[in-house]
Amino acid sequence: MSKKKIKDSKICSRCLMEKKSKDNYYMAASDEIHADGRLPICKACLREIVDDFNDVENLISIMRQIDRPFVRMHYEAAKANKNPFGEYMRLLGMRQHNGETYLDSKFDGEFEAHVPKTKNDLNKSKNIKENIKFKITPDIVIKWGDGFSDSELYQLESFYHAMDEANNIETPQHKESLKLLCKLNVLQNNALQNGKVNDFKNLNTQYNKILETSGLRPIDRKAGGESAGIRTFSQIWEEIEKDGFIEPYPYQEKQDIVDKTIMYMGNYTRKLVGMQSMSEPPEDTPKVDESDEG
Repeated sequence: MSKKKIKDSKICSRCLMEKKSKDNYYMAASDEIHADGRLPICKACLREIVDDFNDVENLISIMRQIDRPFVRMHYEAAKANKNPFGEYMRLLGMRQHNGETYLDSKFDGEFEAHVPKTKNDLNKSKNIKENIKFKITPDIVIKWGDGFSDSELYQLESFYHAMDEANNIETPQHKESLKLLCKLNVLQNNALQNGKVNDFKNLNTQYNKILETSGLRPIDRKAGGESAGIRTFSQIWEEIEKDGFIEPYPYQEKQDIVDKTIMYMGNYTRKLVGMQSMSEPPEDTPKVDESDEG
């Protein structure tokens, strides 16, 4: 059987422009996930996304999303280059990194703090792959349904957990929206790799709509601080009172302030009807025993 012919150009999943693969796309970890062995986002778009190479958290997040390793040694070496991200990706292209994914990251020293924590707190070594083993279980198949290959299930799980960590998904509605988003992400990547441009555009449109309506875009995180954000007063009070009743600050004002206020209001009314003003507060104003506390 002849090997499937790979096109020498592809459409970037971010800018949607068709560019030559060899010159405009970095190498991927393997051709098992990316059929042509190259990332789906072009070099120019990746440089734009990274923006500030000194922002370690942002760079690590990008490496996780494109499934390439973060290597502390190469990060330090690339800093002095005029195009630090391009130099970093060039260093990742060396033979010893062939086939390495994000799970092969090496967070030496101070950058250990930036290793994304899992719910089981497994990521404590310098090489994450030593602690994380992807295994297809019946629960994973039930979660995503039939029809997905092993590599697609890996993509679904990786993307789901990365988004969960970044957005702190809690509500059932957001969990379902995230699952649908993950499936669309896999389907649109497959369409793009197979050269089905129209299918990709339709899937990408639906992907962006769900991303927007579910509040999972980066801009939504900046605005709300959480994946769902706090958009109503009821949510604000819920956050304030979720730890129980908050006792109000004790009242410190003296009773005579209240009496004087009543007198001033009464004098204003008396003046309107031509009556003589009071020089002292009325005798029948409610009184508070100042010896009582609270």
